[in-house]
Amino acid sequence: MPTQISLTYDANEDRLHLLIVADDQQGHWWLTRRITLRLLTAWLGKLDEVAPPTLAMPWMPQGAERKLHEEHELSLEFDALRHEPVRAKLGESVALVTTMQLNVTPMDTSLSLVAAGTKASVTLTRKESHTLVEALGLQARKAEWLQGLALPDWIGRLQPGS
Repeated sequence: MPTQISLTYDANEDRLHLLIVADDQQGHWWLTRRITLRLLTAWLGKLDEVAPPTLAMPWMPQGAERKLHEEHELSLEFDALRHEPVRAKLGESVALVTTMQLNVTPMDTSLSLVAAGTKASVTLTRKESHTLVEALGLQARKAEWLQGLALPDWIGRLQPGS
């Protein structure tokens, strides 16, 4: 089963609720404003720093011609964001993320989330990375967390399901 990720803003908690479902296991995570904005800016920086692999397609931008916003738009071109609010069921715990580790390669991203005594790791393709970055930006914008933060204006602008 492919990894499924859901990200929603919970106004009562003033946090993002991240649900990761992989291999018949699932984990619920709270992302605070501080953690979310650090993750978002670091991830964008890493995606810009580590170019995707060169493809044997002459119409695709290569090397120095490549622009991150073009890669982002192409990644979201065919698979629009989906928004399905998810809540933890009664009795399910939601871990508050305290530490994250992010590793971006030309092919994928490894993301590890750590909370008190709990750790989860997920590997995403570059395309999936852009989808999650867009979702983080969209939810942070919804939560009004982006004031004063210098993010590209093309992050967090798509509407789920559009």
